[in-house]
Amino acid sequence: MIDYIRNFTGEQAVHYAGHSQGTTVYLALMSTRKEYNPKIKTAHLLAPCAFFNHGRHPIFQLGALVGTPGGLWNSILEDMELMPKNQLVNRIADTLCGQQPNLGKQCKDVVLWYAGDGYRNTNLTSMQVLIETHPGGSSSNQGIHYLQLTKSHKFRQFDYGTKKNQQIYKQDTPPDYDLSKITARTYSYSSANDALCGPRDVDTLVENMPYLVEDYRVPDPTWNHMDFIVANKMREVINDRVVRAAKTYERM
Repeated sequence: MIDYIRNFTGEQAVHYAGHSQGTTVYLALMSTRKEYNPKIKTAHLLAPCAFFNHGRHPIFQLGALVGTPGGLWNSILEDMELMPKNQLVNRIADTLCGQQPNLGKQCKDVVLWYAGDGYRNTNLTSMQVLIETHPGGSSSNQGIHYLQLTKSHKFRQFDYGTKKNQQIYKQDTPPDYDLSKITARTYSYSSANDALCGPRDVDTLVENMPYLVEDYRVPDPTWNHMDFIVANKMREVINDRVVRAAKTYERM
């Protein structure tokens, strides 16, 4: 994607903004492919997710069950498409969210279960648009990888089990992502009410990124994981800061 945009625009580098999973992808890429760091002008990580040592989300408890390499559930779930956009998923989303004004309590409760307490910031119109296009499907291995991270309490590469790890990594356990190798101008934006990627885990991330330009914590104590992309005040709280940082770089 980065190279496609560079080739299409003729720019030597790009501005990057990612939310949640998009931050994990960025951190993994930049720490393992150092040649991509000069291709980034500024990077903006919204609700950054790397470490899961203190997550309060109930899904983290699945880590012990599914996140074991070679385990039963791991073997059942690996190499599949996770949450594809199909008739069943569409029907569930439509039943919970599509037929009720202002999304309805059931739909909001699902969002809260995923994102964090309270939806006073949520732009319900934007949330409706999001629900119409999500989930879009992903690899089940990616989900397994996240659960492995919740179990290992490390930000490291995929754990295939000892035998295959030796073949791929030449060691029994997968290597950690070395975040100190990320030299691109990177900004972090996080909040205290994020049920998935909370402040203590963001602290760990920040401690491991010596070249981080800014660690911004949203002062609103009710700001949750999804508010970074669907809040009513998203422009004032997040977007304007991102644009200012990008413009500052362009003037350098």
